[in-house]
Amino acid sequence: MSTITGTTVTSGIVFGTTESSGVVTSPLTIASDGAVEPSSADITAILGDNTQAWTLVNQGTVIATGIGYGVHLQGTGSVTNETNALIQGFSGILTDGGGSRVVNSGTVVGSFKAVYFNVGGYLNNSGGLIQAARQTVHIRQAASTVINSGTIIGTDGDFGVGVNLGSGTDNSTVVNAGTISGASGVAVQFAGGGNRVVVYPGAVFSGIVNGGTGSGNLLELASAASTGTVSGIGTQYVGFSQVTVDSGAHWSFASSNTIGGGVTLSNFGTITATAASGNAVYGSSGTVVNGSTADTAALIAGAAGTAGAYDYVVGGPGGAGGIG
Repeated sequence: MSTITGTTVTSGIVFGTTESSGVVTSPLTIASDGAVEPSSADITAILGDNTQAWTLVNQGTVIATGIGYGVHLQGTGSVTNETNALIQGFSGILTDGGGSRVVNSGTVVGSFKAVYFNVGGYLNNSGGLIQAARQTVHIRQAASTVINSGTIIGTDGDFGVGVNLGSGTDNSTVVNAGTISGASGVAVQFAGGGNRVVVYPGAVFSGIVNGGTGSGNLLELASAASTGTVSGIGTQYVGFSQVTVDSGAHWSFASSNTIGGGVTLSNFGTITATAASGNAVYGSSGTVVNGSTADTAALIAGAAGTAGAYDYVVGGPGGAGGIG
């Protein structure tokens, strides 16, 4: 167990089993008045090899310049970046082994990528900021989970993506109660199928959310104390064959939502129309299932006396507003 406190280390450090000059043991804690900032460019600030899982808790500052990584774990491990802490580099955090975990309540910045799981991982951005030019959160080769209640932003106008789940990441999950933004016009990009996006009321996606090219992708509108508003199903939210409103949830649907061919909307809560008049659910070719034997109070209600769902096959034992 090593601690860096009251000092700035101006060279890169490595994890090891015995503490010595330039070598730290796991878990490593960097206190709020501690820092690791290599004075030379292109040097990784904190490096762990693939011999074991390494653990870092950062309350201070980790900065690498040039093409140096802030934290690079060549195997697996855990990185916790606490409130007011900073990790910065070409990639802020890079892990090469499967099963790595990152929890961020501070700031992680990458000049290229911010958090990069080369073989899957778990990220919880708990009120923090994660920012990079291109694929801000980039995950490859294994099913993964991203939970966000802070801000994830890709800033490059041509390549900036908030969360990118690449090849081999089928059956992954993104949960958003904060903001995920991609300056290129893509907020979240999945690959394959079996993926799940959970949206909480108040969440913001700036850019397209693409569920992937495979089958069985789910867009889930979750329950919270407040009513959520959603627009762009079928245009901003694409690649989903299933849209679900959770039991107890209340979502207001704008007129820009379309449940198209091959897509099923299953409502176990309440769907109302955003507009002062009009249907809550529009379009053709899709299927709307309202309620279940356990959710008989499920409601799809249009405004000003209009039908809740227009031009759909509607089934289920709940209180569908009818078909106009």
